[in-house]
Amino acid sequence: MVACLDGISKGRAILGIGAGEAMNIVPFGLPWESPNVRIKRMEEAIQVISLLWESSIEQQKDFNGTYYTLRQAHLDQPPTQRPHPPIYIGAMASRGALEAVGKYGDGWYAWLNTPETFRRRWRIISESAKSVGRTPNKIKSSTHLMVAFPRNSEEKKKAMLGAKAGLLMERSILRSLGGKSLIDQYQHLKISRENINNVLKVASSIPDEYVRKTMVVGGVDELKEMVEEFTKAGIQQFSVCDITPPKNVGKILKLFPKLIKEYR
Repeated sequence: MVACLDGISKGRAILGIGAGEAMNIVPFGLPWESPNVRIKRMEEAIQVISLLWESSIEQQKDFNGTYYTLRQAHLDQPPTQRPHPPIYIGAMASRGALEAVGKYGDGWYAWLNTPETFRRRWRIISESAKSVGRTPNKIKSSTHLMVAFPRNSEEKKKAMLGAKAGLLMERSILRSLGGKSLIDQYQHLKISRENINNVLKVASSIPDEYVRKTMVVGGVDELKEMVEEFTKAGIQQFSVCDITPPKNVGKILKLFPKLIKEYR
């Protein structure tokens, strides 16, 4: 699928891959394995995908893994990019997942971070890359940046609650900010109206200052300050998410191209 998309987009496709979340696995009857198993399975999957992207009828591939096996396999649809499209590995705080970024990733897709947690996690990636002879600065660093430009106090209240709900499901960041571990039950959340209501109820107790250290709920000045802090920490790419869609999407789309030019 990614090879096909790479052709359609004229070489602009990126594969994002991770070890999985309960909400995307358990409801579909798939086994919810231990973190170590899921990470090892992901690592093998990346190796298999990379091999197949480089394969052809003349260059068939073999692979003997714990979870996957290839026997003279090849794809009829080659990707446009060579040797293959970039692979961005999604990893939060797990050392095993971060080490996998260093070993196999062309990019790291982080979710929520403060500049300090980004630096700590990047050190793990960098050390892992060096351990297998890779150059860390060739791995792109990307972070999820949640943004809201509320137009009034009611919108700001809703945006802050949505932001706190995101934090509630990322316990490592809450802990780094000084929050108590009241969140284990939400880390592997399965989506339902009842669960969402419970999350919002608990999230309301999270201090506003925790949001300000990880996201932007305010205006252009707050956004510029956050981008500046993350840029100094080493972030190279931002994946921007509007916390209160669709009201502010237009403003964000107009603002970011101007802001990006300041950092080129």
